[in-house]
Amino acid sequence: MPNLVIAASASGDTTLLVAATTKRFKVSKLVLSAKTAVDVKFKSGSTDITGVIPLAATAPLLIPQQQPNEPAWLVGLAVNQALVINLSAAVVVGGFLVYEWVDG
Repeated sequence: MPNLVIAASASGDTTLLVAATTKRFKVSKLVLSAKTAVDVKFKSGSTDITGVIPLAATAPLLIPQQQPNEPAWLVGLAVNQALVINLSAAVVVGGFLVYEWVDG
């Protein structure tokens, strides 16, 4: 499964994975840290797929690697939708995720 570097710093939406025409994403591992406190949420296209997740300054959020038969942590709601991170403020947020594309 491929890795993706997360680098966001603008308030509002930042696309992490560009939509794939016949696929949807599944995220199985995530590491995320913020330079200062900020609220984040994730979206499938324009639809929220998490609630607000408060990140404390330099206290990373870690979602460990899922086992092969376990469900993914974040799943695209439909094909042709991007994975988007939304920040409540212009704060430097970084990390990485492990994902795969699956048929719709």
